[in-house]
Amino acid sequence: MVSGFAGLVSDPLIHQALAIQGIEETRHARLLEYMLAHYSVSVDEQPGNAWKLNRRSFIDFGYEECIDAFFGFGIFGLARQIQLFIPELTDIFEVILIEEARHVTFFVNWIAYERVRRHLGSLPARAAATALGYARAVRRIVATFAPTAAQQRNQGPGFAAEGAFALVGDITWRQFLRSCISENNRYLSSFDPRLLRPRVLPTLARLALALPALPAPKSRAAAASSV
Repeated sequence: MVSGFAGLVSDPLIHQALAIQGIEETRHARLLEYMLAHYSVSVDEQPGNAWKLNRRSFIDFGYEECIDAFFGFGIFGLARQIQLFIPELTDIFEVILIEEARHVTFFVNWIAYERVRRHLGSLPARAAATALGYARAVRRIVATFAPTAAQQRNQGPGFAAEGAFALVGDITWRQFLRSCISENNRYLSSFDPRLLRPRVLPTLARLALALPALPAPKSRAAAASSV
């Protein structure tokens, strides 16, 4: 889809950036296909018409990548801490995450440029468009992984939306969000400071962490002894 959309863009510089991203996304897919085959992991065939070759599909994909990248940074940060994977495997995913960081950075700058070019750069217009973009992405991810979803697990990326906690094990949501924030900062700090960064999810995560912690629920035995 990304490579196809690049062919629809007339601006030579943006076309080149999209073409490079398309090559990287295709390489990521080939790498995952190889790993699935190597470890004999059986998956359903992905439908070929999941994405259309148009601007709207690329925007939807971009917002989903912003979600997946933020949570993906966090989960692999935790996995690295507990040495869940062998170093050679971690090194492979490190390259992918660096490229995903570049993709989401390009996307938020491209969409900002597009809005200004279309005279939609005012704060209310930007806020409404961003809210719509994330709402569509969340709806697509939920539709993909809901138990009743048709073609479940085949409709979109949704990597981090499904199995983050199961992958690492006994962690709290606060530990997970702290890892997401710190790893997001680490990956995105290498880019030119003049560039925009995805801000919605890091801001929401910081707000969630600022909430007072709920007291841990008492066990039945402890509750009985306190009566």
